[in-house]
Amino acid sequence: MSQEAKRTIEEWILDVASYDYLDFWIIWVIVTQVIPGRVGAEIRSIALDSIVGLLEQERLRAGELVPPGEFVAWPIPTAEAIRRIRVRVSSLQGPPQPGDVAYFELRDHVK
Repeated sequence: MSQEAKRTIEEWILDVASYDYLDFWIIWVIVTQVIPGRVGAEIRSIALDSIVGLLEQERLRAGELVPPGEFVAWPIPTAEAIRRIRVRVSSLQGPPQPGDVAYFELRDHVK
């Protein structure tokens, strides 16, 4: 993947996150739009690398949705959130569905 494609994916993720939370499924869709023609494991790897990078840069935080659809950040260190996401992504049996892995939102200082 080119550096330009990587930057574009991250920009799209941050753009979507600027007005609402997003989940791994949306990141998957972004990857397929930016880099058409990729398949399963390759899309998963690119999506995972993108989200891990943004979490490590502290631009996003991971969490869950709770009724009535409010984002609640996981009360764990970023490294533990990344481990949890990796486990959930590795257990996918195909493309993710909404809510399969985690939800993400911009950290307050990025908004």
